Amino acid sequence: MNARILTALFACSLTVTACGEEAAETVEPEAPFPAFATVVRGPLADDAKAVHDMIAAGGEAAATEAGDLSHDALVSTALLGGEEGHFLGIDQWADAEAMGQFYSDPAFAEGLGAMFAGPPTVTTYARAADWHGWGELDSADDAGDYWFVVAAGTLAQPADEAQALHDMLAAGGEGQAKEAGDVAHVVFLGLEDRQQFLAVDVWRSADAIEAFYGNPDFQMGFASLFAEPPSVTVYRSTDWHQW
Repeated sequence: MNARILTALFACSLTVTACGEEAAETVEPEAPFPAFATVVRGPLADDAKAVHDMIAAGGEAAATEAGDLSHDALVSTALLGGEEGHFLGIDQWADAEAMGQFYSDPAFAEGLGAMFAGPPTVTTYARAADWHGWGELDSADDAGDYWFVVAAGTLAQPADEAQALHDMLAAGGEGQAKEAGDVAHVVFLGLEDRQQFLAVDVWRSADAIEAFYGNPDFQMGFASLFAEPPSVTVYRSTDWHQW
């Protein structure tokens, strides 16, 4: 049962008057937890924003009805030696089956392809909610600009074993990361292959990003998670259609 409803019922049991209809009106059901994600990345075509916004605005109602809880659209930066002009789209879903059915629509795939100068990658993930993290992907939505630092790679150890090392590193660095402006660290593992790791860190400012990720101690500990060097890309928020 929803924890908030349990709290309301418990409060009712401590009073002489019946909660009844009044209590029911004050308790709102929580939204489904975003347990899955589809991540789309690729080099953008010249008219990508117009194509993206047409697809996103036109498909939003159907997507949200199917269980798409959020759509984030960002563009890559030159920070950390990155290449500008690449797209990052992250859609979070409550249901993996509905997510798969939505993206398997040939018409959707055809429209999506028009955004890109080359074939995009489309990868599905499950939220690793028990791995150490903080915040959510929307933790900086109230900022004028924000940045996603996306780290992706293949874990060197089975996921259950790699978690201990990740959690030690993340917990040990959380305070310093937050102080530098990192308001979220969200971890996903591949839906089909749990060795595929993806972490999204949300920053309210880009000022400390290069210094933080360039720290040799951080780099050495972080690299030990992976079978080979991971990709680390910094994306900036956009005014593209999203929800």
